[in-house]
Amino acid sequence: MLRKKYPQFAQQQNNVYMQQDAEECWTQLIYTLSQTLTSEASEPTAAQMKELFGIDLVSRVHCAESGEESSEAESVYSLKCHISHDVNHLHEGLKHGLKTELEKKVDYPLELDVYDFCSDELKLKLQTPRQVLRDAESARFGLKVEVKTSSSQNIEKQLTGIYDLIAVLTHKGRSADSGHYVGWVKQDDGKWIEFDDDNPSIRKEEEILKLSGGGDWHMAYICLYKARVI
Repeated sequence: MLRKKYPQFAQQQNNVYMQQDAEECWTQLIYTLSQTLTSEASEPTAAQMKELFGIDLVSRVHCAESGEESSEAESVYSLKCHISHDVNHLHEGLKHGLKTELEKKVDYPLELDVYDFCSDELKLKLQTPRQVLRDAESARFGLKVEVKTSSSQNIEKQLTGIYDLIAVLTHKGRSADSGHYVGWVKQDDGKWIEFDDDNPSIRKEEEILKLSGGGDWHMAYICLYKARVI
């Protein structure tokens, strides 16, 4: 299905499918699934895909001369980490607006807090869930917290602005069309498994944080985070 819709993924060399860019494949795969799969009611699953992977962005343009301001909303399925000489961490890369060649390793966290990237309106909505999350963490460490009860028994899950790393796709090699792609996936019990072709291996969490490149080592290319809700 993917090769029919996007012929570039059907390119062959010596009767073998050529290795393609993983990020391009991921982007096209998510879009194709959202347009192709149907639900039980035979309706497109774009809404479900957006709920699972969608990120709502708001772009604001301000005119310094007239003071006029306009905004535009869009939904995307990924955030780009832009790399430059002064970027050393994923959080910095997401803020960076320049696009340059990746020449050094960039660290990424097991826990990503995107609160600083949120609009003022969204920050207000996140304050209460984040406080509940902090109280839960304090209680877990034995600290006293004020417990507030709610009259509602069925409280809808709320976002906290915090995301947990659940998968990493790495590339090992000098170019996208040579090298080797490897997947690292976190299991429900907290363990990590490295999927290197048909040779899965259990890995420690600290090993996952070392997949940020350097020399010919594994370079994290796609980091998949899961929203932490309460």
